[in-house]
Amino acid sequence: MLRELVQAAVIVGFLINPNNPNAESDTKNAHLAAETLGRKLVVVSAATDNEIDGAFAVLIQKRADALLVSADPLFIASRDRVLALARRHAFRRCTIRANMLRPVDS
Repeated sequence: MLRELVQAAVIVGFLINPNNPNAESDTKNAHLAAETLGRKLVVVSAATDNEIDGAFAVLIQKRADALLVSADPLFIASRDRVLALARRHAFRRCTIRANMLRPVDS
């Protein structure tokens, strides 16, 4: 999935919920995939709905081109908000594991 997401991206953002039991292994796997593809990964976290905006601010500051969102109930429930922020900040692509979010340009 990361290969499809980052075709034109140089810096990929990865949004995780640090309270998710899979956060550590998902982050490790995302780092390995990004390294294999020669991309830089910027990991940001949000444990609550109120922290999502701050996570996006960091992604913008770090100049992320694309966004991968971990499969977490918080982000699934906030799907419309995450997509709206991705569109506003002009991410080339935005996807969530398990395909819960669609590409920004859809």
